[in-house]
Parts: sequence; C-alpha cells; structure tokens
Amino acid sequence: MSSLFEIKHRYSNAVLFSLETESLEFCVQEAVRLSADLRGADLEGVDLGGVIFRGADLVGANLEDTNFRGAIFRDANLEGANLEGAHLDGADLRGAKGIIHMGTPNGWHAHAWLRDGWLSIRVGCREFRLPEARDHWAGKDDRREVMAALDYAEAVATIRQWALAAPTNQEAA
Repeated sequence: MSSLFEIKHRYSNAVLFSLETESLEFCVQEAVRLSADLRGADLEGVDLGGVIFRGADLVGANLEDTNFRGAIFRDANLEGANLEGAHLDGADLRGAKGIIHMGTPNGWHAHAWLRDGWLSIRVGCREFRLPEARDHWAGKDDRREVMAALDYAEAVATIRQWALAAPTNQEAA
C-alpha cells in the first residue's frame, strides 16, 4: 500500500520533495533521480543503505544517525551536511564533496568532514573533533594506523582549503 512520503527542510520544514510510494527510501531515490533540490533536507535517522546519491546536492542536509551502508555518493555534494553518527561503512564516496574517506585504519571505517568549522572525525563507532581524536588515540601503540589516518585527513582538508577552526588555548596545550 502506498503512502505519501515527504522530504522536508531541516530548519524551515518546507517540503522539498514528496511522492506517493511504498517507502521513504524509494522517495529519496526518486528525488535524487529527478535532481530535486535536497539542500538542507532532514533525513535524520533514516535507513538509506543502498540508495544511489550520484550527483545529489545534499549541502547542509541533516543526515545525523542515518544508515548509508552500501549507498553510492559519487559526485554528490555533502558540504556542510550534519553527518554526526551517520553510518557510512561500505558507502561509495568516490568524488563526493565535503567528506574525506580515510580508509580502514586498524580495520575500522574512517571518515572526516567539516562541521561548524571543525574537522569532525569518525573511526568505527568513535566520533570526535580532530583535537579530541588526537588526544583519544595518542600514545596507543596499537592505534598508530588511526593516528596516520588523522594526519591524512588534516592534510587533505588543508589541500582542499577547508577553513578549519583554530584550537583553543586549552586544546593547543
């Protein structure tokens, strides 16, 4: 049985796309296929594993706690998206803007993105801002791969000229 599914803006609650269909997953897939403007979309907590986001504009979207395992983001724009708690394990991020895929240091999927001027880091189930991530994994001999991934993420963010917030005096110490 079909129902009306709506994709709304995360702040204004305006309907960005709607479709009578079987699932929100299919509604999102159709919105992307039809090049709907999904900037600022609120997709928090949705299971979108396997959805193809090729070329989608998800600038500023709320994707917190969303399952994207197996999703394809080739050439999608995720700049400024809230990816806190998002599950990107197994997602194809080739060519995606606004996210750095850091591989699988110590066997954990790792990603970085810019959020509120901070380089946010997710390694496995752990999520920190860059200075906090360094503090958490520093001095752990069995986490040298993770530390190298943090260096990589910071270097790529610099190359991409992402404006990173300067650490506070407490963080710099």
